[in-house]
Amino acid sequence: MEFKKLLSSKILWMIVVGAVMPGIIASLTLLDQEHLKWDEFHHVALFIFNIQSILTFSAFASYIWAREYEENMMEELLCYPFPKYKLFLSKLFILLPVIACTSLLFVFNSGVMARFLTEGGIPAELLVEYLLIIGLMILMHFMLMPFMLLVSIVSKQAVTGIVIGVVFMLVCTIFYNTSFIQYIPFIIPMVLTDHLLGFDKLILSGYRAPTVILLSTFVASLVGCLWLLKNSILFDKN
Repeated sequence: MEFKKLLSSKILWMIVVGAVMPGIIASLTLLDQEHLKWDEFHHVALFIFNIQSILTFSAFASYIWAREYEENMMEELLCYPFPKYKLFLSKLFILLPVIACTSLLFVFNSGVMARFLTEGGIPAELLVEYLLIIGLMILMHFMLMPFMLLVSIVSKQAVTGIVIGVVFMLVCTIFYNTSFIQYIPFIIPMVLTDHLLGFDKLILSGYRAPTVILLSTFVASLVGCLWLLKNSILFDKN
């Protein structure tokens, strides 16, 4: 029921735009390029998608949690006969199909755009590998969602996701050509995806540190959310 309500809301348009715009922007950026290769196009498209997704997914995560406070619905939700942690987990796992659908729609759209600009599409022998790496990218974006839910639990404001999304997008732009970018949790999906696909346009010293940072962010944020839930701070309006 929760998922259907979200799909019928205006936030759906944010997801559609988040999936379609990177391919369009990449096409416009590379429109005057001759003999454009598929990997060059998809590098630009994925770069734009991962940066834009910082804002898209952060805003969505904040929205699905904080709207209960903004619409004064939290008290009603607490009256339902099910454990409180299930409310949190249901909202968390709603984000996985949202991220997956957005990412797969992006792949389809950018693939269509690439056919008009590049000399041939993704080689058949690399297609499965490409989709597997996209699946890993989806998982990495999902692992950042507990952090956004934690921030939303504390702030109780949907605008928090937009603010954090914009801040990290600016940070990505500032540190784009530095080695520091591989240590920023919200930018790690972009860095690792870029190297796993063999583009190697971004600085990466190794996979261990970014992986540990991403896992630590996921575990610490999840534990923080559950701790707030256990201590009922989660539902305190004051």
